[in-house]
Amino acid sequence: MSFAEKLKQARIKMELTQEDVAKAIRVSKRTLIEYETGRSEPKVSTLKQLASYLCVTVNELISEPYECQDKAEQYLMSSIGQMGDEEKEILVKLSEALLMKSRMKQISQEAEETLQEEGKIRDLFGENAVKTNRIVKKVEQIVNDTESEKEAAFTLMNEFGLSGSEALQTIKIIKSKEQSK
Repeated sequence: MSFAEKLKQARIKMELTQEDVAKAIRVSKRTLIEYETGRSEPKVSTLKQLASYLCVTVNELISEPYECQDKAEQYLMSSIGQMGDEEKEILVKLSEALLMKSRMKQISQEAEETLQEEGKIRDLFGENAVKTNRIVKKVEQIVNDTESEKEAAFTLMNEFGLSGSEALQTIKIIKSKEQSK
């Protein structure tokens, strides 16, 4: 429903004439008619006066009602209106905790993926962990310092004896690791 329709509906609900409202907010009847027909919109100060005089909020006049996406959301939205301030505060804290739990799960998954990618690199080189960490750092430096993937692949093939496909796979893993940071 448009602002114009909401304004007219609020005026009629209060059983007021256009003249009554126009006089109360100090505009001409013609101006109010333009508001109600959508040909013009009031300034913010006039909008506040309209809302106050018609016993509605500015949001009720200008906002589209929110439509819930599913039954659970619909239930929550209707329940909130029936809660006291203390219950609403508890709900806010619970919501924050659930969002934090979700974010922690996401971070945990990202960390697991990173460990798997590093494991793939270690498997490629078949070295012990300390030596592999040094190699991984050096490979990352080569990939990041060279201008093209071909040049990086060539360097990896020469320095570490990798095949072309192993070098390209290593570059792909490192680049995806860098992008996820």
